[in-house]
Amino acid sequence: MRSAAALENAWGLFLQVIALKLVAGGRFELCSIYLLFLAPIGFIKEQAHAGVQYEFRLSNGTSLTPRFDAAYQGAAPGSNLRAGAGTPSDIYGRVSGFTVASAHLTWRNAKKDLEATLEATNLFNKYYFYSKFDLTGAGSGTITGSPAPPLAWALTLKKSF
Repeated sequence: MRSAAALENAWGLFLQVIALKLVAGGRFELCSIYLLFLAPIGFIKEQAHAGVQYEFRLSNGTSLTPRFDAAYQGAAPGSNLRAGAGTPSDIYGRVSGFTVASAHLTWRNAKKDLEATLEATNLFNKYYFYSKFDLTGAGSGTITGSPAPPLAWALTLKKSF
């Protein structure tokens, strides 16, 4: 049971299940199965993505397609160690959950060999961090982060031959 207690501290809450296992010769043996209830440290539990688009066919044979996407990522720790409540690692080292939106508007000609796309990423110009690197537990006293890019736009032209 010492190994089970060590796993509980490092990975989260486990539930031990006793089961019967069929072995060679048609005999049954007791075995233990450990089920993980909490996500391991450093794993992101919640992620989601949704997108919607529709192609509008115009009277001259061209088309216009708007598209909207939203992506959500739940909170994540900044290190592989469990931060104590109220510590700098707990307050500043955690990557907060964020939702980011992007939009595209695509025009295609009647022959479908020419298209122009106007797109915007981080549509609402949200300031958030992709990741953080917490070195306070290693004694350096620093927490660094990688901020995501701000609102950006692009115009793309594509010709098929």
